[in-house]
Amino acid sequence: VLFDGIRLNDASTPNGQYDFGQDMLGALERIEVLRGPASAIYGSDAIGGVVNLLPRRGGEEAIVAEAMVGTFGTVRGAITASGDAGRRGYGLSARSVETDGFALVPDRMATHTGDSDGARLAALTGSVRYVAGGFGADALFQHRRSETAFDTFSGGPFFDLRADDPDLENEATQSIWRLGADVAVHDRLTLRASGGQVRNNRAERDGGTETASARSTRSFVDITAGYAGEYSTLTAGLSLERNRIDTAPQFASPLRIGEDQAAFTLVGQTEFESNLIFSGAVRVDEYERFGTETTYSAGAVAPF
Repeated sequence: VLFDGIRLNDASTPNGQYDFGQDMLGALERIEVLRGPASAIYGSDAIGGVVNLLPRRGGEEAIVAEAMVGTFGTVRGAITASGDAGRRGYGLSARSVETDGFALVPDRMATHTGDSDGARLAALTGSVRYVAGGFGADALFQHRRSETAFDTFSGGPFFDLRADDPDLENEATQSIWRLGADVAVHDRLTLRASGGQVRNNRAERDGGTETASARSTRSFVDITAGYAGEYSTLTAGLSLERNRIDTAPQFASPLRIGEDQAAFTLVGQTEFESNLIFSGAVRVDEYERFGTETTYSAGAVAPF
């Protein structure tokens, strides 16, 4: 899962899974979905596809505000501003949602007390780009925070039932930032460099006391060179990453570990006069703890 090309998968979650339930769509211009294996471009865990969340930036200047109310004491609001101002394109968004929720333990269970499990979520996103001649620079950030109530799975006389618990809460924050610049060497060759960081912090609390936590940090630098000819394109990229996790689970041993990773990718496509298109990609990953791995793909498309 990517946010404007920034990998979001959290190394401290099982299998590096991404929690889509934390996202709101108000800041996005569109969502791109690549189906099927894409490991030769995005890395070994892109075996089933890639989802790229693209924030709104540029276009016709507009300010949009929305407010909604609903059942379970639900309130949602957002304000978004975007547009082009001379050489600058920008997009800003602030959004939040809060709900009293409902009792997750059904009333047919003896452990039901009617305690509602509510949630709060707020996020702030900004994206700006400046272009002058063949030079461009951009900045991107997003900060998101959520708090969710949940119930215990150790209720009842034998501590084996789900039961209402008004003191259990899960808190999660995510911070993303990136700075980038690109230059057109000539009409067909573009160079780009960018760097940033993704931070995820999660914690479970019981009556305000932290009972479990997980924190991860990904720092990255990306360098790409792109060539666009009349019938062919070629993109070369170098990525450097530093991943760090610090976990303190409730029923397992703590884990603190970091790893460096480097990757080189080469992606090309060429079209012949008969509309026969060949494409290919190769990626070489160097993992600090797993060594070097190479992934590749090749394909052709022809009309009949």
